Amino acid sequence: MGIQEAIAIAASDSSDRFINGCTMCTPMELTRKSKISGVTFSDNGISRQENIKTLQMNQEIYAVHEETNPFDPNAIKLYVDAAHTKPLGYLMRDLARDLVQQSKLGWTYTYLAEPTGSEKKVLGCNITIIAKKAE
Repeated sequence: MGIQEAIAIAASDSSDRFINGCTMCTPMELTRKSKISGVTFSDNGISRQENIKTLQMNQEIYAVHEETNPFDPNAIKLYVDAAHTKPLGYLMRDLARDLVQQSKLGWTYTYLAEPTGSEKKVLGCNITIIAKKAE
């Protein structure tokens, strides 16, 4: 099965949104690609676009589940730094919901950045999420 076919199957199956085939993963790991939403906004004067400019390809980024978020109790915000001072945006709503539910079942996640765009356009950021089931 090719990676595109696996992605199509995973996208159509709401019970398992991850795909096998990660060359960096152990047998108990799965991967998923997504985009970060809200990358054009700022947080208290901190530009998410400026933060994206600092990212390197496949750099690990950090996630915080915002349980008290007034718009979505499953919201997961992504940051450049472990201190959570350089925001990038949010995971897509459906994906965040799935990750929050799966984390309650013992899954943990590593997020790798894939910055996109150029200085002349709006920057974006794709991510690879590596999910690992606790043993």
